[in-house]
Amino acid sequence: MSDATPPNLTDVTASRCLPAGHPVFAGHFPAQPIVPGALLLDMVIRHAGRQLSVAPTDIRIDQAKFLRPVGPDESIDLSLDEGVGTTSRRFTLRVGENTVASGTITVMGAITA
Repeated sequence: MSDATPPNLTDVTASRCLPAGHPVFAGHFPAQPIVPGALLLDMVIRHAGRQLSVAPTDIRIDQAKFLRPVGPDESIDLSLDEGVGTTSRRFTLRVGENTVASGTITVMGAITA
């Protein structure tokens, strides 16, 4: 990791909706399908990586809390807000007005964006 102070991270947002026919729902859970938590966290890592021009492997999930399940055809909105320090961000996943998951990430590599 570089000793140079990375630039301040800026707010980014993304949305994703998994249709009922998506293969992930076949095994998670057929009688009552929900989006796996790992897929929600993958959404956070990949989007932050693209926005900050860092590899997904350079982003660490420090904390995550799941507040309610996300079902098929629900639009998931992601927001990243300033965290503590220059490489930390707080994330929030929402469906409509309801927060479904939140937590913090840290960028471990150099930020080039």
